[in-house]
Amino acid sequence: MTRIEMLREAAVLLRVPDTLGDGALLKSLAFSTRGPRHVRKALAPLEGFVADLDPEALAHMPEGSFGQAVHRFCVDNRITLLRPRMTERLRAVSKDRVVAVRYAATHDLVHVLIDEGTDYAGEAAVYGFACAQGYSAMHWVAFVLTCTLWPLMKPWQALRIWRAAIRGYRKGRRAPLLLAVRFEDLLGEPLLDVRRALATDAV
Repeated sequence: MTRIEMLREAAVLLRVPDTLGDGALLKSLAFSTRGPRHVRKALAPLEGFVADLDPEALAHMPEGSFGQAVHRFCVDNRITLLRPRMTERLRAVSKDRVVAVRYAATHDLVHVLIDEGTDYAGEAAVYGFACAQGYSAMHWVAFVLTCTLWPLMKPWQALRIWRAAIRGYRKGRRAPLLLAVRFEDLLGEPLLDVRRALATDAV
């Protein structure tokens, strides 16, 4: 499947709530490279792994837990949690693209871990974090565009966007390679403890 075909199919999937995660994954794959060798090696044990996150279960997790925070994040921002279904077709398309799969499958959770919203500044922070972590050269392209085009589109938010981008980058430099950690297994733990353990708390 070519990148153009992936983007066309992703556009269709992103219009349907039940396939939103599949669309996000295909979009991520379309814009991705394989990633640096050391990152691929670190993520190799997670090849093909996508956690089956249940929004209803997250909603009933203890107050103050990582999972409850993910639920509140989705509710407060009126978004649907990205849940790619790793069908045989998606597994075939995503072969050797473990970095892109992990990035798409954990995107919302990373927002919560680094305490950033879904607005322009929040997304700029996530891109900054991804660049500092060294996931892919494509994230640098997105980061540069974020820090140049978005401030032009929203000049009154320019300072917030730039500050968030720097903040995210600093957090990414401090934290371990986050995508190599199965932090989905920590959803029942206190959010502050998880942030502290992964070094994604305030810088």
